Amino acid sequence: MAGSVRAAYSCSRDPENEGEFYFALVKGNLTKKRDGMKFTIAEKTMGDILAPYVLWGDVTDKDANAVMALVKESRDGKKQQIDKARLFLPMALEKGPRLARELFTEAAKDGISEQQLKRAKYELGNVKSDKRKDGWIWYLPAAVQEKNFLVDEAEL
Repeated sequence: MAGSVRAAYSCSRDPENEGEFYFALVKGNLTKKRDGMKFTIAEKTMGDILAPYVLWGDVTDKDANAVMALVKESRDGKKQQIDKARLFLPMALEKGPRLARELFTEAAKDGISEQQLKRAKYELGNVKSDKRKDGWIWYLPAAVQEKNFLVDEAEL
């Protein structure tokens, strides 16, 4: 749709600063100025209504392509960590059920966040969890554990 317009802007999250956004030029043939602006969403009370508004920040020299490159780079790094978490989880559970909080602590030592580990659990689909008195436990069903064990033995 930007093919017939004279100027188009994009709004995207700043991947480096949560809560900040970019207002960046996508296309513009009316001006030589190629910069955009950063902004945040603030709130103020008007009577009994809490109303959001745009709080403009500094001018930025990043256009939409530069912003999207930052976003892609940020996502690639997160994807690598989730891939790492997907490898970590079956190995951590191969000897049996484990308390989730122990897994979170162990994973953190490898640079894997709690959220990334939960995402890996969801994506793997075969990691089960149960609530116990001492906390949540995560485990692999018996068939999956046997399969992992056989694969490990075959590699030896």
